[in-house]
Amino acid sequence: MNGFHAARRACEAAGAHPDATGRPLELQRDASAEPPRLVPAEALESDVLRVRAAGPADGALVSAFLDGRQESRVVAHAGLVPIVWGHVGAVVRQRSDRRLVTWPGGLRMRAGLWAPRPAIPPGLWSALQAAQPLTDLADGEAIGDVHPFAWHDRAYHAVQEAREDLERSLADAWVAAPAGVLYVDGGLPKAERVARSLDVLGVVKTHRSLYVPSDALGLLAGLAVGERTTAVRVTSARRTAVASWYARRHDARGRDPLFGLVRLEAALPDGEPPAAFTARADRLTRMVLAEAAPLALPDPRWPVMAYGIRDCEEVLRAVMG
Repeated sequence: MNGFHAARRACEAAGAHPDATGRPLELQRDASAEPPRLVPAEALESDVLRVRAAGPADGALVSAFLDGRQESRVVAHAGLVPIVWGHVGAVVRQRSDRRLVTWPGGLRMRAGLWAPRPAIPPGLWSALQAAQPLTDLADGEAIGDVHPFAWHDRAYHAVQEAREDLERSLADAWVAAPAGVLYVDGGLPKAERVARSLDVLGVVKTHRSLYVPSDALGLLAGLAVGERTTAVRVTSARRTAVASWYARRHDARGRDPLFGLVRLEAALPDGEPPAAFTARADRLTRMVLAEAAPLALPDPRWPVMAYGIRDCEEVLRAVMG
């Protein structure tokens, strides 16, 4: 067994001091840890950001949905140093006869322990390694003075990276044998082949970073259902550049101006005629807007969440416990 309680028993048997709380690190982190920012971005379809109608619904739907789930808890301590149990999973749910089913080979999971090897007594490390999959948070490097809580952050990010690895592997498998457009919850995975594929679409639900100039914020606030912004190039040192634009899924009148607003990510129009890229962006937008119903209730994120992503989460919650 590789669940949390089994990991806690293994740590206790190995001689580590068990942690009685087991509160997920995901709940201990400040939701606003990422500072809000406006990010300059190069316009792709026009000289400045503009609004355009995505066009009438044409019945086109995405073929499948990809989402991941993670959980990380302090399971024990070696002195003041935390030993963290992590559990991650990712799934692709594909449309089939009006139902969502798990794509063949489309469910992947991983569980184990994360701890900094240089801060753990060698005997305890060996005992833990014999009992559970164990990952070194120090990544083989010598460590200096580190506050114990800093290991919480390192563990959280390490487990997050493990989840992203599973999502990336599933997206890459889809690109290798595409069966339509794959709707990914969040930005496009950090894999060049995925980021360049016309068969993968990322949909971002949160907006701590806004890829618009300050003089275009009113444009976002006024975006209506069925409209999108023109696209910009989103670049990062950590992944392949992508095209991105905003669209409104639900009417924001009388609500927060970001209500129902999502940001789409897709492959850049490298070598693609401008008119062809605009048609592709319009079609992908219509696909996302079509996923506004049925509502992903009772999840409070329903204004920006597709029902297919909620289905992925329910599947992962069921199989991961």
